[in-house]
Amino acid sequence: MPLPERMKPARVTRKQMKELVSQLNDILDHIDNGMDENNEELRKVRTSS
Repeated sequence: MPLPERMKPARVTRKQMKELVSQLNDILDHIDNGMDENNEELRKVRTSS
């Protein structure tokens, strides 16, 4: 029996992976510079994806 479509692994391109890594690095930079999770700037970065 074949896997349902929702259970098949998602295809991720190199470009998508680079964008996600870039967003992650931005979030980590903000956290490393002392921002907490309630900071508005950090929330904007986190929800912009």
